[in-house]
Amino acid sequence: MNRNPKQEWIIWWALWVAFLEGILVIYYFLSRSASAEGGSSEAPLWVLGYVPALVSVVIRWWVLPRLRTAQTALVCFLLGISMAEASCFLGIFLFPAQKQALFWVSVVGILQFAPYYAGRYINPRSGDDR
Repeated sequence: MNRNPKQEWIIWWALWVAFLEGILVIYYFLSRSASAEGGSSEAPLWVLGYVPALVSVVIRWWVLPRLRTAQTALVCFLLGISMAEASCFLGIFLFPAQKQALFWVSVVGILQFAPYYAGRYINPRSGDDR
């Protein structure tokens, strides 16, 4: 099977754009239908909404740079974006008083995964041990 680096690169970018667009559409439609009542913003439990976003930061800046193959990097890429997106869902459904803050944390979390680095996995330099 022939590998086409250009096609692989497009897949990374298409997935990233889809997640970014998706979170915008999901937030728009679900936050309109979800009730604004629920958890209090003063309860310390809402801080748990940031945990998936923090996990995504660790995946992006600590795990992903250490990976060597495109297959494992793509899996971590998707896992990290999904974790960033999870903060928005927690805001919409569990912590509605904080849904806007958690939405923006999700957007920033997804933006950090912009796959400008994907070429490293797709076009590995010959003889490079990384």
